[in-house]
Amino acid sequence: MQPSAANSSETSVTQETQGTSSDLILVPSGGSSLIFYDLPSCAKWVFGSILYLGKRILRIEDVLEKEVIHAAEIVKKVAEVTKKVSSDIGEALPANSSLKQLAAEVEGEAEVVYMDAEKTEAVVHKGLRVELFTHTS
Repeated sequence: MQPSAANSSETSVTQETQGTSSDLILVPSGGSSLIFYDLPSCAKWVFGSILYLGKRILRIEDVLEKEVIHAAEIVKKVAEVTKKVSSDIGEALPANSSLKQLAAEVEGEAEVVYMDAEKTEAVVHKGLRVELFTHTS
C-alpha cells in the first residue's frame, strides 16, 4: 500500500527535524522558507509592485527634502541681503521720509521671510507635517 501525499509530506518534515536539538524549526521540504511561500503568484507580483513603488516614493521624498532645504537656504540668504540693504537705505534717508518708512517695512518683511525659511528647514528636518507659516500679517 502506498502512502498518501499528505502522509508523505509529514514524513519528509519529520525526517528533516530528526537528529537536531530541542530547538526545532520546521521547514517545508523542497520549498522556500520565505513568508510568502503559500501566496499565489499574482499576490506575490502585487506585493512586489507595492514594495517597488514604496522604495521609489522614499527616494523621491529624499530628493524633495534636499531640494526644499536648498531652496530655504537660498531664501534665507536673499532675506538677509534684503534686510541689510533696506537697513542701509533707511539710515541714509531723512528721518520723517515716507521712503524711510517703506525701507523699515521692507526690513521687517525680510525678517519675517527669514524666520519662515528657518521654520521650513526645521519642519523638513523633523519630518513633521504642520502648517509652516503661523505668523499674522
